[in-house]
This record gives sequence, structure tokens and C-alpha cells, in this order.
Amino acid sequence: MIRHIKFLRKNQDIMIHIHAEEYDGNQEMHGSKAYRDGVYRMRNRLFELLGIDLSRIIWGPVLARAVYLPRFIHCSLSISNALEIRSVEY
Repeated sequence: MIRHIKFLRKNQDIMIHIHAEEYDGNQEMHGSKAYRDGVYRMRNRLFELLGIDLSRIIWGPVLARAVYLPRFIHCSLSISNALEIRSVEY
């Protein structure tokens, strides 16, 4: 997400879909309520630091007219093809 932070800040109408494990109800898999609450607070603080309004964060099943799906990147290979190099230039 950080690679596209300027785009996300500029386009406030774009929602950000996340995998919110603390809401799936599987307490055995995801730890205690205190742990899940900590994950929630930490994630919200991160979005605040990035300047992303928390009202843009969504999870669960959704319908959308358009979806931006960033390509998966390997650690330290964020610019691994010519298209990405040209994108970073802007």
C-alpha cells in the first residue's frame, strides 16, 4: 500500500479493503480479545500515520465497479519490471 500512498491520498473516494482477522469470530485462531483489540488499535494508528481516514477501511464481502489490485512484490524487489520503473518516475 505504501507504494501507492500518493494515489490513495489524492483519490479520497477509493475504499481500502483489508483482511480484518479480528472480526472473523475465530478466537482460538486469532488469540484473546486483548490481542485482537491490540491488532485493531495498531492498524488504525498505522492508517492515521499514513494520512488515511479510517472511514475508508472496509472488510468482508463487497461489490465494486472497479478494483485496484496491486501486484504482489517480493522483499527488496519492488521495482522489478520496466512498467514499475516508469510508474515510480511520476
